[in-house]
Amino acid sequence: MRAISKSTNIPATLLSVNTAYKNNVLEEKIQKGQELTSKDFDSSIYGADDVRDQLKLDQFGKCAYCESEILAINGGDVEHFRPKTAYIESFISRHRCRPAYYRLAYEWTNLLAACPTCNKNKESYFPLANPDQRDITGEKINREIALIINPCNINPDTHLEYRTFVLYPKVSANGNEDIFGRATIDYLKLNREDLKELRRRNWMLFYQEMIDNNISYDECLERISERMRKIKSSIEYVDYLNMYLNQVFRN
Repeated sequence: MRAISKSTNIPATLLSVNTAYKNNVLEEKIQKGQELTSKDFDSSIYGADDVRDQLKLDQFGKCAYCESEILAINGGDVEHFRPKTAYIESFISRHRCRPAYYRLAYEWTNLLAACPTCNKNKESYFPLANPDQRDITGEKINREIALIINPCNINPDTHLEYRTFVLYPKVSANGNEDIFGRATIDYLKLNREDLKELRRRNWMLFYQEMIDNNISYDECLERISERMRKIKSSIEYVDYLNMYLNQVFRN
């Protein structure tokens, strides 16, 4: 998982008159007491080509959560960080609460590109540190503290770390696990077996090349870091490699 610098360039589709109209329709249904379903949301807006293209650029063509390449699989899914139709509080309470964050269905800051697996795993889960502060209206949404990390707002490195090929929540000086790191790993299943294997393969490709050249660990780290800076936009799991290399060679 890597920090994402989200563009302030909002795709034109999200600013269109049609989008404003769709938002008004949603609001009218809510005011009439009608329950919103997935059919009430227009995927041709939040999944428009200009939206997908900008997300790909911002995320270097990778899933916002697991770093998997998404360009080869039909652009991946456009994921709503805050669920649009219904939300689930936690693994314990699996009840689908409605309405959800329908006002953010076409909001640029709420959209991410995700691989189908991460999108499926996250589903409608949106746990908060304090559920009493949930704000569906959006009027005081800044008081919400989401447990799942949004890499556009929070640097994952402050909450997560690698030990070999497994992702862990960081541990404080008093021995407590980071709650944001733990929730992000668990809800997105970021230690699924395929991811661990892909991390291992990527590490071995880089590491073996350096070993074959018979260079020191420090030079190995320097060369690999330089290569990763140059190819950051094209390689999967590059941020995993960068974090892990520093842990291996500096500790």
